[in-house]
Amino acid sequence: MSEEPEISITELDSETVEAFWTDEAMVGAEAEEPTPSDGFEGADRGEESVYGDPEAIAGVAPDGDTVSMGNLTGGYPCDVMKVGNASLAPFCRAGRLFYTLSGTRYWTSAATVGDRVVLTWAGALYRRGEWSTNIQFRPGYPDMGSVNFSGIRSVVFSGWKTGEDKHYAYGMLKTNRSVTKQIGHFGLAWNQTKNGRSWEIYAYPSYAPHQMYTKAHYLYPKNTLMAIGNNNFRAGALGAPWATRIPDYGLCVNGVQAGQFGSCNAESPYFDANVKRLWDAAGG
Repeated sequence: MSEEPEISITELDSETVEAFWTDEAMVGAEAEEPTPSDGFEGADRGEESVYGDPEAIAGVAPDGDTVSMGNLTGGYPCDVMKVGNASLAPFCRAGRLFYTLSGTRYWTSAATVGDRVVLTWAGALYRRGEWSTNIQFRPGYPDMGSVNFSGIRSVVFSGWKTGEDKHYAYGMLKTNRSVTKQIGHFGLAWNQTKNGRSWEIYAYPSYAPHQMYTKAHYLYPKNTLMAIGNNNFRAGALGAPWATRIPDYGLCVNGVQAGQFGSCNAESPYFDANVKRLWDAAGG
């Protein structure tokens, strides 16, 4: 893990994507279940770093990073809370990612981490020897209506492409136009300490049609690199951002939902400096 991992890139045709994802096509899409896991091996930390323009992170709603509890309701498994209006910041910076793979329509979770960069689960971009096509990001789905951004470049680590190495289970997508002007974006953080930190997760589990929110603390099961308990999002939540608050920046993504272990625990690759290399390759 000490050497810089290779990166794989493909350019995408976005001309017909918007017409492809009709309401009927989106309803008919499937959510992939996460593969059960025994956890990650450990990783060394480097120098703490953050990317992000605080003004862009604040986005179109300067007060939006202060989550209003009145916009959340409980009642789902593992203390998950439902977002009442996903068009509000910061919720609108997460969304559903629609794509096709081997002729099947799928959807998963994703989030903006730059002016034209979307972060998601690597399997939504490349899996089983094939690049996904017809990729479309729908922020704040369904509350932002028809607002959408098409993918024009997919970027994953070669370690994922050749063997689906879960240490590299995240990828990035370049969009056909700026998302910042309309919804802002999350910051991106890496080499951060996991001690005493909490995350806010924005995901679309298949058992519920609305964007979800939970705030959970880091836990330490044996051999696990990054894990959050009380998280039973499962199908549809792969690619969901794990956002943590960084002083002077605001909400920054520091992990991504990439797997499930046990009955109510989720895991993420640890974000080291390679996440910035992937972001650069996506055109951030």
